[in-house]
Amino acid sequence: MNKKNTFNRTTLLLTCLCALLLATSCDRNYEAIFAETPDQRAQAVLDQYNTLLMGAPNGWKASLYTGTGAGYFYYFDFNAEGHVTMLSDFNEETAGEPMETTWTLKSLQRATLSFTTYSYIHLPADPDGNINNGVPGSGLLSDFEFAVLRTSGDSVIMKGVQHAAELVLIKASAAEQSAILGDRIQHLLQQTSAYLAAAKGYRLTLPDHTEVPMALSISKKLLSFQYIDSDGTTIKSPRTSYTFSIDGIVLKDPITIQGSTVHSLFWNDDTNSYAVNKADGVPLIASDDTFIFEPATPLYSLLDKKLITATLPEGAGVYPLPGQSDEFTALYNDIATAIYNGPYRLTLRDIRIVFPPNTGLMQFVVTFTQPGQNGSVNLFSAQYTYSYQLRDGGILKFKLEGRDQNAGLLYGDFIGILNHFDNDTFAVKYVGGGFNVVAGFFSQEESGYYFGGYLPEQ
Repeated sequence: MNKKNTFNRTTLLLTCLCALLLATSCDRNYEAIFAETPDQRAQAVLDQYNTLLMGAPNGWKASLYTGTGAGYFYYFDFNAEGHVTMLSDFNEETAGEPMETTWTLKSLQRATLSFTTYSYIHLPADPDGNINNGVPGSGLLSDFEFAVLRTSGDSVIMKGVQHAAELVLIKASAAEQSAILGDRIQHLLQQTSAYLAAAKGYRLTLPDHTEVPMALSISKKLLSFQYIDSDGTTIKSPRTSYTFSIDGIVLKDPITIQGSTVHSLFWNDDTNSYAVNKADGVPLIASDDTFIFEPATPLYSLLDKKLITATLPEGAGVYPLPGQSDEFTALYNDIATAIYNGPYRLTLRDIRIVFPPNTGLMQFVVTFTQPGQNGSVNLFSAQYTYSYQLRDGGILKFKLEGRDQNAGLLYGDFIGILNHFDNDTFAVKYVGGGFNVVAGFFSQEESGYYFGGYLPEQ
C-alpha cells in the first residue's frame, strides 16, 4: 500500500474530527428562532380560538354537512365554564328545546373543538342507523370533534377529525339569536312538513314559462329540480343538501336551471308558502297533477334497444312515487298485507319492471324476505315474464308468457296488479317530481290506475 495515500487519508480524517469537536464546543447560548416553546405557541393558538368562540355576543349559527351529504343547522353559544347551549334542525324537538352540553378546545395537529358529552351534534354521528336514518355502524359519517382550518371575517371553518364533516360557524346577529331562541327553526320545520303534505308536488316557473318540478325531503335533507337539458333529450335531476335558516331553506350548492340559479327558498309567513330566492320571490306552485316530461326521444322508443329497469322501492305504499295513483297504492298495500299474513310470512321489498334489450319481453320481478332461523332473514324473488306489443303512439299491450315457482305460489296475492297487465294497455312516459326520473305506466282503459318505478340516473 502507498504510505503517502494512507497518510493523506489519516490527515483528512483527523481534520474533520477536529472541526466537529470545535463546532460542538462553541458557545451554546445561541438565540432561538421562536421566543416561545412549542407548547407555549400551541397554547397561544388555543387561547386565541377560545376567545373567538366565546366572543360572539349573540352566539353562532352553523351549518354541518356530513360525509353522506346530509345538511343540518345548528346554533351554538359557548361560555367560559366549558358549557355550550345548542339547537338544531335535526328534528322538531332539537329545534325547539335548547340543550346545554360541554365543550373544550385541545391541541392535536390543529386546534380542535370537541363536544365532550352526548348532545345534538352527536345525533348525525351516532353509529345507530335508527337514530339518524344512516348506515348501521356508521350513521351519517359525521363528527363531534372538529379541527379549525381557518377564520374568514365573522366565520370559522372547521373539518371533522374522523369523517371530514364540514362545519362552518358564522356569528349570529341579535335579531337572529332572538328568532332562533324563539323557536323559529322549529316553526319552519313544522310549517314545511304541512306545506309538503298539502300537495303532491310543487313546480317552479322559469322566465320563459317552462315549468320544472321540485322534490324536497326533510328527512333526507335533499332538494332537487328536474328539467330537460338544452339538448332536448336528457332529463337532468341536480340535487343538493340544505339547512334551515330563519328565512327558510339555504342550499349547500346553488342549482342552475337554464340560466336561472336557485340559492335558497324563502318562507312567506303571510301566505304559508315558499318562493325561490328572497330577492327574486318567484313562488313555487302547488300541483296534484302528474308531471310528464316529453323529451325529443320518448321513453317507449328505447324499449328493446337498451336495458330499461324501473324500480318501485320498498315502502311505496306509505310514500307513493310521483305518478302513482291511489288505486295502485291500495292494491300495493293489500298485497303487502296479504303475503305478510299468509303462510310464508313474507315482507314485500321492491318491485322491478325490467325490459331486457332485443327480447320483446318485460319481466315483473318481486323481491321479498322471509324470517329464517336464529333471527336471520332470507331473501327471495318471484318473476312473471310478459311479451309485449308496441302499438301506435307508444302504447304497450302485454301477454303473460311464464312465471317461476315462487311467482306461481304468489299468483293469487298479486292477481290485482297482474289482471291489469293481462287486460289493459299502457302508455309509458317519463314522470318528474322526485329525486330520480320515474318510468310511468298509465292504463288506457282505467284512468285512475297508473304507477311507475325509479329509473337509474342518466
